[in-house]
Amino acid sequence: MELLSIVALLCGEPGIGKSRVTKTWLDLIADEPHIVIRYQCSPHHTSSPFYPIINQLKRAAHFEREDTPDLKLGKLEAVLSQAGAATLADARLYAALLSIPTDKFKSLPDLTPQRQRELTIAALLRQLRDLALTRPVVIVFEDAHWIDSSTFELLSRCIASIKAARVFVVISFRPEFFPTWLDESHVTTLRLTNRGHHFWRSRKQRVAMRTPRTDSQPVRRGSFVR
Repeated sequence: MELLSIVALLCGEPGIGKSRVTKTWLDLIADEPHIVIRYQCSPHHTSSPFYPIINQLKRAAHFEREDTPDLKLGKLEAVLSQAGAATLADARLYAALLSIPTDKFKSLPDLTPQRQRELTIAALLRQLRDLALTRPVVIVFEDAHWIDSSTFELLSRCIASIKAARVFVVISFRPEFFPTWLDESHVTTLRLTNRGHHFWRSRKQRVAMRTPRTDSQPVRRGSFVR
């Protein structure tokens, strides 16, 4: 099974139907083998580094308030192992990201905040690429207009690095957000308005998704995941 790597940018005012378009497409591929990873940005955490990433990891690991650090670490390692043993080597970076105190790993050397961020981004990208080797990955990134700077850097590097990976990314945002990835050959934009949905295609790529109230040519189920 092969996933065509595409980044779909959904732009529209609040309540216009961005989430509905995303759900419609996910329903179309529901019978296809894939992994869905959802990230949700928050207006209350625009200055919190990696907030949507941390929140998603905690949900995926099923952290509970009463969990001990050792129990949280065990749950985290179970999640990371889904991408293969190589990712477990980055477990200490993930533990630091999730503020899990542990003596299990050798302590990280004294790092500048920038170096810590770079290593964390590299570890997150490795997990994504390794996960995509097991099955296609669909990333849903909602409300990117509230994205923090660390997650924005991660997302930018992710978009640049997945051209050969089995990864499909859907990013929704309001018109005040300006994405910097429009010139990438595998990026396409769908602007939602009250008059319908309009595609802005890159010069090197022509993509159409089946969405409500659009005159664009529909794509059969499995066209993105096959």
